[in-house]
Amino acid sequence: MILVHNALNWKLGINKVIQEVGEEAVELVIEAKDDDKEKFLNEAADLTYHYVLLLAAKDVSLDNVLTILNQRAYLKNKLVVPIANLAALDNSSLSV
Repeated sequence: MILVHNALNWKLGINKVIQEVGEEAVELVIEAKDDDKEKFLNEAADLTYHYVLLLAAKDVSLDNVLTILNQRAYLKNKLVVPIANLAALDNSSLSV
């Protein structure tokens, strides 16, 4: 199913991918105001999928984005955790 959806997005082009990112971002924000964690996580997954697809379409990786975040954090003396380690953190250890 993912391959079919992925192929469809590539066939339709970057404008469709961009539209999907926008729609999924709005849906995530809407779910964030409610207390349904499952719906929120599903929308977060949808947004992440389309965001990563957009990154690939622009020939950049999530690691490229994390590098920028780490550079910014270094300038502000804050820690940015690599994405692979985020699951090990609780909300109280994250700073904005």
